[in-house]
Amino acid sequence: ERLLVDPLKDQQIAIHPNTVTSATKLTGGNPYYMTLVGKHLIDRLNQESQKQQVLNEDLHLVVDQIIEPGANQYFSFYRSELQDDEVSILEGFVELTTRSNQTVVQLKKIANWLKLPDTVIRQHLERLRNGLILEEHHPKESNRTSSNPSYSFKIDLLRIWLARNHWFFSLSTK
Repeated sequence: ERLLVDPLKDQQIAIHPNTVTSATKLTGGNPYYMTLVGKHLIDRLNQESQKQQVLNEDLHLVVDQIIEPGANQYFSFYRSELQDDEVSILEGFVELTTRSNQTVVQLKKIANWLKLPDTVIRQHLERLRNGLILEEHHPKESNRTSSNPSYSFKIDLLRIWLARNHWFFSLSTK
């Protein structure tokens, strides 16, 4: 949060607490992506020099700039980190979240969508979780013993970017 708030405070520009929360959720608290959002906000503020407060609307405009086609924010880096099956899983995940307008998907839904056994999907989801791409969610009472955990992107900005830039899924890893 300080990566976003402090540089703006130095310029006597306030950022609404809800906007800070939204930016933190979008970036998963990742310093690179938080700084990227902050840089775009500062660029926007340079165009509107009288603006004294950053709101969610400003954040949405900045996100649109970051994810627009042709704006390479190093999201494509993730492609070289993925196995082919994982690319298909992420593509299915993005499709399911886009269709449902939800950010969390259950293991069984992903497996059904891809027509693969839960056990195969689970091992890839575990690797994606270890690679800090996905987060795993369990019902509070299960303590990681649930047979149908849910998953979400650690960096929601990546999910949004993937939904807008489908070419990522057809890139070759070679």
